[in-house]
Amino acid sequence: MEDRSCDWVIQLRQYVESSGDVALVNELWPALTRLMEWFMSRRSARGLVLAREWEVWDNPLRYQVCEGAGLNAFVYKALRDAAWLGGQIGMSSASRGFASDADRLRTNFNSLLWRDDEGSYCGGLFGLGSKTSDRLDGKMFTGPFVDGRYQPTAQAALFALYAAIVPDERVASVRHWLLDHLDEVKGPMSHYYLFHALYAMGEPQQDQLVLERMRTGWKPQVESPWQTTWEDLPDKGGSKAHMYGMVPGYFLAAHVLGARRERYVTDRSILIEPRCGELLWAQGVAVTEFARWR
Repeated sequence: MEDRSCDWVIQLRQYVESSGDVALVNELWPALTRLMEWFMSRRSARGLVLAREWEVWDNPLRYQVCEGAGLNAFVYKALRDAAWLGGQIGMSSASRGFASDADRLRTNFNSLLWRDDEGSYCGGLFGLGSKTSDRLDGKMFTGPFVDGRYQPTAQAALFALYAAIVPDERVASVRHWLLDHLDEVKGPMSHYYLFHALYAMGEPQQDQLVLERMRTGWKPQVESPWQTTWEDLPDKGGSKAHMYGMVPGYFLAAHVLGARRERYVTDRSILIEPRCGELLWAQGVAVTEFARWR
């Protein structure tokens, strides 16, 4: 899961923004630079990172070695966050290098993976060392390829939006495409990125859509006597005690109750912005860096 190794870089920035503590950045900086160097060494002649796709269970390109949209979006975000982290600890030269690599990756991503006729991003490019495996349903992987490009996927749109690799003039188009293909978003991990994307739209109907997805997808978990979160949504199997099912917990507090920090912790600022959809009443506790809010 090469793409998931970007998570700790992204989360390290979130930790620093939340705590102001850069000691951990200094400790992890050598590992961070080696990780980013590994990804940069995997760039193809076209300028995209070539490695395995995964990100989420419902990604149709999971386990495929290709120049995947999800993988490259994750690497872009990790490079951006690595540049920011370097600036926090005085690594100015490395910070500029990461920012430059991120800029080049963004340009290549938007040039090579964009489908103008669809208004969204291809799932990935194949060729130049890419391969298909027999890991998907016990069959050799085939799919809707056009000139070596896999068709646009909801996961490609989700991760492009999450990583902020989408140019401003394309954001509305990608959001519209995503809303037209919500049936492709099936797993709890994908819903984490979907809920982020829906709340970012700032529209009451999308706030309501989040609540509807929670009600239908997580209802069996809430009603189960185990009182645990599950690896997958109903009727999909998997573990019945797994972190993947925790997704609604954050959004119920940070967006439905609407209390969250959005700027650097030293700003001592909390945003109070309930997004309740069609709910007439809600009660709960949102834990923030500064206090609990009821």
